[in-house]
Amino acid sequence: MAKRIVAAPLEKKVGIRIYTVDIPWQRGMSTIQKRENISILHKVAAEILGKSSRILEISTKSPDSLGRALSSFNLVIDLERLLKPEQLFELGCVKLPVEIVFQGSKVFKGSEPHLVKFSNWDKKDWWKVKKSLPKGNTLIAFDLLGDRWPLEPKTAFYDWLYINALVQNPTVAEKLLEFDAFTDIEFNPERAYNCQAVSAAIYVYLRKAGILPSTVEVLTRKDFISLMETEGLYSKVRLQNYVEEG
Repeated sequence: MAKRIVAAPLEKKVGIRIYTVDIPWQRGMSTIQKRENISILHKVAAEILGKSSRILEISTKSPDSLGRALSSFNLVIDLERLLKPEQLFELGCVKLPVEIVFQGSKVFKGSEPHLVKFSNWDKKDWWKVKKSLPKGNTLIAFDLLGDRWPLEPKTAFYDWLYINALVQNPTVAEKLLEFDAFTDIEFNPERAYNCQAVSAAIYVYLRKAGILPSTVEVLTRKDFISLMETEGLYSKVRLQNYVEEG
């Protein structure tokens, strides 16, 4: 058995609901095995949310092309639209996948940020980022080219990156509004905090509630945190109010 989550934006209540479920697990790394697990997870999700619920898997293993496009390994964020020119002059490529920016912004105790300065992006460069990260060190912050984020609220930096990437990619972002819930088969809630399915659910909630206009071009750090706090998503009791096990 394995624990996985189903993230659903709420229409009549504030925020989103996260269901933590146990599913039989098909071991293996192949796409076929991953999609078997996705199918099992979606069947469980449909029992919780209703048989007619539209559920989207967001990951590189998604059977849906939209879900693959929305994977943080594929969804590109334009840093030029988020940061000041002086922060970007050393970065050869300003358009990078969300996952690369997130991982490369980690700051560990006794080390500096490791954002790799690519002149051209290639998926193989992910391994360069991964190998550059210290092993076994304590994570103390995130630093995006001089813009430092604390570790609390736990998922604020990742959510900010992912939701801004959606804002910058309205063609795929608009399609999210057609779904009732989201999953990420790679996300293990017992080992990690940041989840693209949860970030997507937050985006859909904000859009459907009319809190985030479709015309917004960028969410600054200040505006984003203020918005999350106003909605109660980053309160001190977030795990009680924000996460509910089904």
